[in-house]
Amino acid sequence: MIRHLLVILMLFSHTMAKAEIFHFTTSDDFKVRVDYSNGVGTLRQPVLILMSHLESIEDHLPLAHSLNCLGFPTWILEWRGQGQSARHPCVPQDILYIDSYETYANDLRRFIKYHLSHTRFHILAQGMGAHILIKSLLKEPCRNLDRVALIAPFKLKDFPDNLGVPYISKKATAIEQSDWITIPQEHPTPQHISSAWYQATQHSLNHVKKDKKYNQIQHAHKLLILTNDERSDKIADYLNSPNSTELETCMAAVYTAVFMHFLTEIVPKL
Repeated sequence: MIRHLLVILMLFSHTMAKAEIFHFTTSDDFKVRVDYSNGVGTLRQPVLILMSHLESIEDHLPLAHSLNCLGFPTWILEWRGQGQSARHPCVPQDILYIDSYETYANDLRRFIKYHLSHTRFHILAQGMGAHILIKSLLKEPCRNLDRVALIAPFKLKDFPDNLGVPYISKKATAIEQSDWITIPQEHPTPQHISSAWYQATQHSLNHVKKDKKYNQIQHAHKLLILTNDERSDKIADYLNSPNSTELETCMAAVYTAVFMHFLTEIVPKL
């Protein structure tokens, strides 16, 4: 019954919630896209959605719409180098590149300062977005951040030292020592990740792993972590149900259900 309701809410929410996509300027003058959608009915605290790598705002609109219908205003922050946000001028448009995860974390803190510093809010983060959030909080606490749900955050074992030689293809670039790693997955366009991004990810994961303040973050925000295996199990269960239609709708429904269960069932008992 809950799954049916979530799907119905997602199908009709775009007619009820007002959405706006605009550009946010980072400290080094990059333009990154942001989506804001207001909630409907009785309003709750806003939710900031942090995406993983190789994703865009459009991938998370079903999730935002489902949360809007439950009363949550939503913000979706699109990382630099992804979707239609600005990219490094010396890197081809189909390449994911970053110099350091501190750059991502700085962008996140600046966004929160200018758009969410006036209110308490929640965060729902996935994959790379979950790791960026952890890295940002370890450096600078966010006093008005309420609850945090992390979906399949990056782990060091996901990024071995061997970059996967069969998938590396070299392209000329002004960025030194940045070969391109083609991701073997179904996608309308080829997906490439620079080895510089890969190495920055490994370095950041190593740094976070050694930081002893991680437990303080878990306690402060009643952190929920859904591992990659747990996420896969929940999505598989949903796909096997008679009301599932497509993976995008399924993931939005699963994430919404997990987030609502976290807020209404888990947090009050902590």
